Amino acid sequence: MCRLVWSHGLTMQRQMYEDCRVGEKAISDGRTITEADIVAYAALTGDWNPIHCNAEFMSEHPFGERIAHGLLILSISSGLLFRVVGYELLPLKNIVFVGLEQVRFVNPTRIGDTLRMHAETIEMKPVNAQSGLVTVRIKMVNQRQEAVLTTRAKFAVPRKRLDASAVV
Repeated sequence: MCRLVWSHGLTMQRQMYEDCRVGEKAISDGRTITEADIVAYAALTGDWNPIHCNAEFMSEHPFGERIAHGLLILSISSGLLFRVVGYELLPLKNIVFVGLEQVRFVNPTRIGDTLRMHAETIEMKPVNAQSGLVTVRIKMVNQRQEAVLTTRAKFAVPRKRLDASAVV
């Protein structure tokens, strides 16, 4: 599914906040964007903007061809994110997705582009005795290693319960 690029120690199935580490990175497998993806997304959302759906219109446009909806790429990033998060960075079965920050569509995604997600745990903050907040930086890149999307995802992750007998 995805491969761990670098970590503190051995890869293990994450269970709790304390199992996560700032600086851990992972890269997803590739996902190729197809014309069918764009048409299905347009049908689902009603966004038939010619920049996405009209090849003749786009032949006169500076991009020269149709491009994928930015929100389609963000949605695909969600699927890739949970593959990466669940297998490498965070405890998938215990996390709550809190939200996204700083979403940027930095380059167009064209039909036929193959995208990979680069994810890195960049911040961990304890919230209370029950949970902590983990921030993951996300960069979606195409086959030319050009970033097409950048954002930060935040997750609430349960903390380990302290054994009362261990407290002095």
